[in-house]
Amino acid sequence: MHGARCIVADIDEARLERALRFGADRVIHSVRDPVPAAVRTENDGLGPTMVIDGAGIPALLDEACRLASPAGRIDLLGFSNAPSNLSQQKVVRKELTIVGSRLNRRLLPRVVEWLADKRLDPQGMIK
Repeated sequence: MHGARCIVADIDEARLERALRFGADRVIHSVRDPVPAAVRTENDGLGPTMVIDGAGIPALLDEACRLASPAGRIDLLGFSNAPSNLSQQKVVRKELTIVGSRLNRRLLPRVVEWLADKRLDPQGMIK
């Protein structure tokens, strides 16, 4: 909705198809196409400027640090009780910003507008 290029990676074909319907620019089936190789050329070879982890699998945080561009941002939406082996060296060397979110940014009024303007189709959100 804000014009950002959006790449979605997942192991579930139905979720990837839904992402395309919602406007993803590209989808990656991460079992068939490893994400690091698939995004290697993004941002002139620097990698994505933002990586959003919605799964919360501890190993994905380490991968996000490898994928993100220098001065990139990693947003964590999913979480796990299992510990993560995050390398501080990777974070500092690339000057990464890691942010956690509970998805509460007072954006509900804007989403309601998008629904009212038919910019979002609520039927596509229902599984």
